[in-house]
Formats: sequence, structure tokens, C-alpha cells
Amino acid sequence: MNYLLYAFLGLLVFQSYAQQKDQDLRIKYGVMQTQIKAFQYDKGELIKQKHHVLTYDRYGNQVGFKTLNTAGDLITETRSYYSEDGQTKYDTIRDANEALKHLSIITRHRAQRYTQFLKISPKGDTLVQQLKYVDRNLNDSILFNIENKKRLTLQKWDYNDGGMLISKSWYDEKGRLKRQDEYTYHINGKCKKIRNKNRYIVGNQCKDKLTTIDKFSYHQKAELYGITLNYEKGGKRIITRNDMGLTESLEVVSKKGKRLAFMSFKYQMLND
Repeated sequence: MNYLLYAFLGLLVFQSYAQQKDQDLRIKYGVMQTQIKAFQYDKGELIKQKHHVLTYDRYGNQVGFKTLNTAGDLITETRSYYSEDGQTKYDTIRDANEALKHLSIITRHRAQRYTQFLKISPKGDTLVQQLKYVDRNLNDSILFNIENKKRLTLQKWDYNDGGMLISKSWYDEKGRLKRQDEYTYHINGKCKKIRNKNRYIVGNQCKDKLTTIDKFSYHQKAELYGITLNYEKGGKRIITRNDMGLTESLEVVSKKGKRLAFMSFKYQMLND
């Protein structure tokens, strides 16, 4: 098992607060479809691009996710179904020939404040099983990996009374503590800096109603919508939103201001 990869997959699934906020906006404004175009650059040259189409039901639930090539041909498609009580989501991921790649099942237990994630192979084998707990404010609290019916801790988060993250812990594949970071905040108007216990800046963000700008103090990478986001030391990520609060674009630039990645988001409303 590619343990780190599956841990990352789980983290992508379990972003409770952000997902709920996005869903609330879709319901409020009647968003039925989102088209996302993603581009990755290297030394000023376009090296990769992806096109995705996401569809939703009238409750704001995502029911479809298509990935297309530049000619508009289907590469993969995820179809989502929900239980009658709305607590369980079933995703089937298929290629252009309708061959099943894998199935995922996400079940939310709202009263107990945890979500279970299962990734299942076409043969019915469980590839990944994880549990994610949130606190009373719906902040991430603890992530478990389940192996041989045993819970192994992957990550833990702790917050102050104001809901700010003050510590984060990582564990190895045997559930042993591998690393722990503690955080302090310096807030100046619309900007905040986050430092770890060594006083190193790990977060530097300025945010207003329409724009969020993150400045990076070290090199890191992330995968989003099929492309790699290369965050360079001294570079920025700029997210813009429209008046409804819906994301319009995401751009990553280098220290010298060169574009490294760009995404555009276009929405189709119920009454369009």
C-alpha cells in the first residue's frame, strides 16, 4: 500500500467545513455546474492542462465529475449517488471505456462528528479505510487509518478557544508520533503570519472579501485538479472570488512573478 498517497487521498476527502461552505453557496445561488480549466507552466512554457466539469443536484451535492482532454474527449468520470438520508455518498470512478477504476464510499456520522472513507477496488477489495473526526466547530480533530481492524493515528489537530490551529501532529504507519508543530499568530489588519515553535514562518496570508494572497516561506508542492502546484519560496498563491463568494481564479506565481499555475472557474446557474 502506498501509505502516504492514501493518507493524502483521505485528507482531500475530509475537508468538512470548506465543503459545507461551498455547498451552502451552491444552494443559495442555484449553481448546477462548474467548469474548471487548469494550466501548469515551467519556465514560461505551458506543460500541462486539464479540463473538468462538475455537476450538482438541487441540494448542492456533487453528482458528477468529468475530466476531459483538450479536444473535449472524456478521460475519466466520477458519478456520485447518495443514500436516502443523505449521510452516505457512493462514488464510481470509470475511464472513457466505462471500465471501473475504483469505488469510494463516504459516510458521515453527524451526531458523533466523524466521517468514514472507504476506497474499494473493482474486485471488491478494500484499498483504504479511514476515519476523520471533527470538533464542535467542525475543525479537523483526528484522522485514523484502519488496518486489520485496528485504528492507527495519522494526524491530530488542536485549537485555541478562538478556533485557531495551535498544534498539529503527524504519525508514522505504525501510529507512532513522528513530528509535532506548534503555532503562534501575528495579526495585522487583513494579514496574519503563522510561526511554528522554532519561530519559522509557516503561513503568511492577506485576505479581504474578494482576494486571498498566500506568500510562501519555503518550497512545497500540492496536487489539485490534475496539475502540480509548485509553491516556491518567495512566491505567491492568489485566489479571487466574485461578489457571491464563488472562486473565479487561482494563480501561483514565482518569486520573480512568473506564472507557475492558473485555474479558472466558470459557473452555470439554475436559471441560466
